[in-house]
Amino acid sequence: MVEAVEQTHSERSPISVRQDWGSEAIQVARWDLPALKFEWVRSAMPCGGGRVLEIGCNGGRFLKTLRRYFPGLELFGIDIDALAVQKAAEGEGVMVCVGDGLRLPFADESFDCIVVLDYLEHVPNVGMALQEIFRCLKKNGRLAAFIPCEGQPLSVYGLFRRLLKIDVKAGTCGHYPLRRELLKRWFIERNYRISSESFSYHLLGQWMDFGFFWMVSKSKSLSRWWWEQNSFYRENCKTGVFGRIAKIVVLVANGLCYWESRLLKRVRAGSIGWHVVISKTPEVGVFPEGGGTSYGQTGESWLDRLLCRWRYRQIVRRVPRDVAVLDLGCGYRGNLLKTLSRRIREGLGLDQSVSEIPAAPNVKLMRCRIDSPWELKDESFDVITSLALVEHLERPDVFFSECYRVLRPGGCLLMTTPSKMAKPVLEFLAFRLGIISRKEIADHKRYYNSTELVEGLRRAGFAEEDIQVTRFQCGFNLMAVVWKRKGRGLREEVA
Repeated sequence: MVEAVEQTHSERSPISVRQDWGSEAIQVARWDLPALKFEWVRSAMPCGGGRVLEIGCNGGRFLKTLRRYFPGLELFGIDIDALAVQKAAEGEGVMVCVGDGLRLPFADESFDCIVVLDYLEHVPNVGMALQEIFRCLKKNGRLAAFIPCEGQPLSVYGLFRRLLKIDVKAGTCGHYPLRRELLKRWFIERNYRISSESFSYHLLGQWMDFGFFWMVSKSKSLSRWWWEQNSFYRENCKTGVFGRIAKIVVLVANGLCYWESRLLKRVRAGSIGWHVVISKTPEVGVFPEGGGTSYGQTGESWLDRLLCRWRYRQIVRRVPRDVAVLDLGCGYRGNLLKTLSRRIREGLGLDQSVSEIPAAPNVKLMRCRIDSPWELKDESFDVITSLALVEHLERPDVFFSECYRVLRPGGCLLMTTPSKMAKPVLEFLAFRLGIISRKEIADHKRYYNSTELVEGLRRAGFAEEDIQVTRFQCGFNLMAVVWKRKGRGLREEVA
């Protein structure tokens, strides 16, 4: 298997490049991309000790840096290149071996964290590599990765590949063009949770990277000189005048790309660098039968987030101060309750997938099946919120009845749901254009009009005259403000 991988790599990399570079520790204080990668990955390291494996460790650069900051960790590395492993083995407290990432020589659930930096783009079968990674991860373990997604359609690499049939990375370093959306779908379909993500290599970084590798692809001697003479990447190499010039060029280019990536780290559009932390913890999701991850937890597009903020504003301005709030379908992190935490007395979020870390000191999150009876006391909340949830439920009548039961007299229920006229628009945006979550839309069990929503609430015990349903977001969403009893209660404050 090792021979097969090496053969595939060499077929895509006709230029000979020594693989023992990257043996010196990263200078974390430096303004360069290696330091940025380390900074974003170190947050995934287990606290208080644990076992960490880096796949494709090269000369052990990351492992040696990790040893400085986390001396309590057991560090392991694996690489297919024997010379690189020999250099990595020179670091103290690091155990490395020659091996194949597609057939890891470790037992199941052996590591608390697995790190892959600039590795997956070299693998012809990414799915097999990911399966091996998650096989070796412990339950609740994390994958911390940097993945260059050079297959993005609108990236510099994608445009040159599609329009001019130029693929400089395939010929110079054996990269396969990966796409972020396909990788994310792989994680979501297996119910792995994306804990955090950041983005790098935007327009400036891509042009610099593409231009350099294009020049290297035109000259094998230039490529060999670069990797042999560049002291920035190789330790104790013989550096002449041209080597020092190369180091200065790399320092300047890395500095510019560093600040572009740092300033735009939350901007997905136009980036190809994906810094992501994936948790092995399986999540059953917000949806009762569908599994998957909670809506608002991961996989949202820019349009999803924009519409979600719009819904938040509709809810937040109606919630009185110093009240007890129950948020149904709160999402993994309980973002709405976190937003409300400064104005409410206490908050509880229910979902089938929630974080163990509280969203705020006065907020608790609890796992619960939304369309089954809840283990909550009668009349225990002043306000109940529910954003874009009821359309996912198999048994909405149970949901409405439970809302009535736990709501205090005079309290209010605030909920949103897509209207019937939104159905064709949402399906077009999801399945044709792909700019909102396909899984979210596919899980919709039904769409409501105002009459149907009022009827469901009325059967649960709410008086029809205490139910107010309005349209917002250009009529594509319904907003229901419902009081527990006829009378004023919180009505003056909520209205």
